[in-house]
Amino acid sequence: MGIAERKEKEKRAMRQRILVAAMELFVDFGFQRVSIRNIAEKIEYSPSTIYLYFSDKNAILLELLNEGLDRLNEKILQHHQIADPVDRLIAYERCYLEFALENPQYYEIMFIQGLPIQRPEDGFATEKGERLYKVFEELLAECQAAGHLQNQNVRELTILLWSTLHGFCSLYIRQRLRFANIDDASVHDFIERTLLTIRSWLR
Repeated sequence: MGIAERKEKEKRAMRQRILVAAMELFVDFGFQRVSIRNIAEKIEYSPSTIYLYFSDKNAILLELLNEGLDRLNEKILQHHQIADPVDRLIAYERCYLEFALENPQYYEIMFIQGLPIQRPEDGFATEKGERLYKVFEELLAECQAAGHLQNQNVRELTILLWSTLHGFCSLYIRQRLRFANIDDASVHDFIERTLLTIRSWLR
């Protein structure tokens, strides 16, 4: 490995170290309460080091949001070849729920915490977030074109469906479902039963 290649590898490693530290702090204390100095202290470097990689903490947050959305989109679109739109929608919903359970820190930052960089006109922080919404909206429209959900407003259904998925993910991640006996051992069975219910509703 040459000097230039080694330096580039070290830069990527440092950038990732900053992102991991920032995500942990944002989740534990909230974005507003975390400073660049806090992130620097966590990785045991000076704040000036952080500024070599990111202009401010908003830039770090945006990077984390985009990383999370990329991972979620990649997971969902692995099933784009499923022909039946209802089957495809159920597969997408399963991916969404599994992503939240497998990546609670990303999900917390993407969809739970109140964040300052959202566009006021539509509430999405990034174009990737808007595209994710469109994937579900267009798929529900496809379900309707196939004869399901007749005389229903697709936009309202999309919001209702997403709110249902998000509500469960948020409650589970924040450990608010223990009273209902939904824990790590039973959550996947609960998800499958829920998806069966949604499938019957879509049909």
